[in-house]
Amino acid sequence: MASAQLAGGKFLHSVRDQTFRERDDLYLLFVAVDAEQGTFEPVWLVPSVDFAKFTAPSARRRRRFSASAKPESKDQWRPYRLARSELASRLLAVLDVLEAA
Repeated sequence: MASAQLAGGKFLHSVRDQTFRERDDLYLLFVAVDAEQGTFEPVWLVPSVDFAKFTAPSARRRRRFSASAKPESKDQWRPYRLARSELASRLLAVLDVLEAA
């Protein structure tokens, strides 16, 4: 799980390629934290297979996750963005799929 704050409506985080391995049963959870309020929103729950498909290692061997938190955004990560209130049900749905496999 990665957490960070939003900067200008943009969420940025890097994943070290040395520690990343895509698997059908692995998801990445990116969390935008509001440290002042002690809460979070939005989050992105990304299957590692999709993360690998949409990113490539940089020269520094990091995969960059750059997503917009703006509701009207149509960036490539939009399908994975969730409100805090949606997270629990999505996690349970993922677990159901993984258990069935």
